[in-house]
Amino acid sequence: MVEAYNYLRPLRDAFRGSGELMSYFGYLCFKLGLYGESLEAYKQADFLGEDMNVPMGLVYEELNLPHLAEERYLQAIAADPADINALIDLGTLLNAENESERALIYLQTAAGLDAKLNWQLADALLQVQGVEAAIEALNKALDAGEERALVDLVELTDQGLDISDIKSMLMRAAKAGSTVAMSDLVSYMVEAGRYSEAVEVGRGELLQGHELVLGPLAAAYENLGDMAIAEKYYKDAVKAGQGQYAEDVQRLRDR
Repeated sequence: MVEAYNYLRPLRDAFRGSGELMSYFGYLCFKLGLYGESLEAYKQADFLGEDMNVPMGLVYEELNLPHLAEERYLQAIAADPADINALIDLGTLLNAENESERALIYLQTAAGLDAKLNWQLADALLQVQGVEAAIEALNKALDAGEERALVDLVELTDQGLDISDIKSMLMRAAKAGSTVAMSDLVSYMVEAGRYSEAVEVGRGELLQGHELVLGPLAAAYENLGDMAIAEKYYKDAVKAGQGQYAEDVQRLRDR
């Protein structure tokens, strides 16, 4: 992706008249976190007639401009009421903005079009109707084949599960593509006192480049008494953008 960006950037003026290429360049910039450049490219593609409502909405979210993101998602839905991406993105945005009742309108519409999307609906239901409604939606998503919903189901029902059940469910979620399932599993193993197993799983995930395990892995080492390695992994987690572990770094420094 970096190579493609480096190749295309000097050629932008040459393909500014191509909505398709500007859209692609905007996508590259978005994936690389270059949101200002992404927005500029998407605006040009939009001017040239490409449907950029949802991509521009995503950029506006990253730029912390939720009202502009909402406008773009609403435009997409006005053009196509069955635009699942716009429905999900708007519903998720509204739920994050504490407008869960409004979010339900769009997420329920999406789930009516594709039962797997009950997974996203569950987040808003949890805020508006409570745990039982959220669990029901998650089970509907599972019945439809969305196994990533197991991550949320474990979170809502973990008190009634033993660690072997949690491990089985989260490994299924990871196989289905969840990006957080294995870091959650390491955390649950630490909570269950299975520190050595947590280290084994966490190190295996880290070798595959899954940096979300850094914090839970650090906690496992801390509980095993290896403070030097624990501090290293807490620091690595902060460097990887997981700022919630900064206090742990300071706590181990002050010990």
